[in-house]
Amino acid sequence: MIRRSVPLFLILALVPAAGANAAVSHKKAIAGPVEFDGESQFPAYAALGAGIYVATLDEKTVAVQDPEDPKDPEDPGYEWPADMDEAVSEAANYHMQIALTIKGADAGFATAAARRFPSVHLWVLPQSTSTSASKFRTALGGVYSALKARSKKNLVVAQPRAAKTVKGANYDLYGYTPADGKKLPDLSKLHDSAGKSLFLTGWTLNTGGSAAAKTIASALKTVKKAAYVYTLGYDGLYDTDEVGSDGRIPKTGLLDNSGEQRPAFTAFKKG
Repeated sequence: MIRRSVPLFLILALVPAAGANAAVSHKKAIAGPVEFDGESQFPAYAALGAGIYVATLDEKTVAVQDPEDPKDPEDPGYEWPADMDEAVSEAANYHMQIALTIKGADAGFATAAARRFPSVHLWVLPQSTSTSASKFRTALGGVYSALKARSKKNLVVAQPRAAKTVKGANYDLYGYTPADGKKLPDLSKLHDSAGKSLFLTGWTLNTGGSAAAKTIASALKTVKKAAYVYTLGYDGLYDTDEVGSDGRIPKTGLLDNSGEQRPAFTAFKKG
């Protein structure tokens, strides 16, 4: 994911002392690597005060073969991500929750995942561009029932392409990804349309200038006051490795790829 190695002293500089960390809040979520260059990235997430770490399980990559028993996490057809156990352990150490986005999931896979990671209680089911509204509703119903059967603590986040898709369906939180590079939309209107508390993740901005810091600070201020927003998640501790049309790597990370903090990092931490 990252082009250059992040020096250990820069990682440690993010959290010089426990008191320097922001208070952990589930109102703030973050996505990024579990570790890089052999070093856990959770000290940085703790420094930001993120209460939720967002990760993804894709059934297509986890189910390397058709499992004989889809509900059994020990079925030889499954190969679970090697770093997910580390993420679960590190999240617990820093008093963070984990939200797992389960792509292409059905009830069987959702059951297996919940049994494999019993401490995870936030589950996001996104609607892919190739999945019709009716098929997504059916999958959502099955996943919801399966996860609730495993634990009443499990919260299911439906992330449809349109709010009307899940009208009347069983789920706990409405998942939404704000447009890249843009300020948040009118959250009160989004809440009214969804009829559920909002689970906002996957947000990215151009963090190369101070404008992003102001946008993040304003957004987190709004989210803190809005009881109907469960969390606001930023996608990317570091810049991605994807080269844009201009031949450059977009500056979307709270840190650049050398590990240096941008103003957006401080804004997210204070928010």
